[in-house]
Amino acid sequence: MEFELADYVDRVKAQCETRRARLNHYAKVIGHEGYPVQVSFPEGDAPKAILEVASVLNPAAIVIGTHAHGALHQALRGGVRRTLLEKGVWPFLVVPAGRKQGGRNNQSARAAWMARRAL
Repeated sequence: MEFELADYVDRVKAQCETRRARLNHYAKVIGHEGYPVQVSFPEGDAPKAILEVASVLNPAAIVIGTHAHGALHQALRGGVRRTLLEKGVWPFLVVPAGRKQGGRNNQSARAAWMARRAL
């Protein structure tokens, strides 16, 4: 099987669009709960990009999601959460990776519940 860069780029772009649509959906769910939400899709180094956008928007809080990676992965790779703790001045809420319930991903309901509890 030969690696085709163009095919890989197309797959990554499609995944990004799917994730953008999912994030926009979560923002609508949380917004319907009465919380102002603004979704941003900066590119580049994640912690740096998040902090740059936050410095412009000055949010009440930053909400980030987690991956299903373990502690070893985080220790070796570092992590967005750790960088935000070290360099950020805004409170942030970490939403754990969603679990399947009844065949559906329950992350949007969990994010809304966590936002209500945090604010």
